[in-house]
Amino acid sequence: RYEVGVVRVPVKLVEGGLLKTASVSRRRVDAPIVLTGEVRFDERQVTHISPRVEGTVRKVHASLGERVRRGQPIVELESVQLGEAESDYLAAQASLRLARSSFERQEQLRKEQISSEREYLSARQEHEAAQIRARSAQEKLARLGVSQGDVERLASASRSAGDGALVVRAPADGIVLEMHAVPGELVKPDESIVTVGDVSSVWVWADLHEDQLG
Repeated sequence: RYEVGVVRVPVKLVEGGLLKTASVSRRRVDAPIVLTGEVRFDERQVTHISPRVEGTVRKVHASLGERVRRGQPIVELESVQLGEAESDYLAAQASLRLARSSFERQEQLRKEQISSEREYLSARQEHEAAQIRARSAQEKLARLGVSQGDVERLASASRSAGDGALVVRAPADGIVLEMHAVPGELVKPDESIVTVGDVSSVWVWADLHEDQLG
């Protein structure tokens, strides 16, 4: 500034790291390039939630942008197909209790040599068949998306038939990024109704032209 070939700067620029010195040499110079791009979610940390059965949205327990925990209820659906499956499960449980009681009675009578071998074997066969039907009905509920806790509450509830309520829960911790569920709306298994993801890490996709690769 004041002398030809000499550059002077305040010491605080060097001490603060705003200015660095280097020896003169031939090397590549980093030049900034302005690109157009898009910020996207990390798909490895984003879950698109779809119901496993067709139903009508009864309640929405979470809102867009809300942070949710794994297992937290998000949407509650009402499904005719699920109600029928719950009724089958409750009927299978009732048949199992009856078959178990009959088998235990025949087993006791057999020990006392009052019941015949044929009656005992028939009661045992019916009990085993009832166990298979109950297990099959429970597995069907699991395939429809009913959690183990909801199945246990259904079995302990004092009612003769299920109401077809399916609670869709958060599969992992995260933030509700998208919400396509409105009370009264009909949703199908092939439709994503809620998106939950972790936004602590995101991707930036930029469009770089071939002539800028160098």
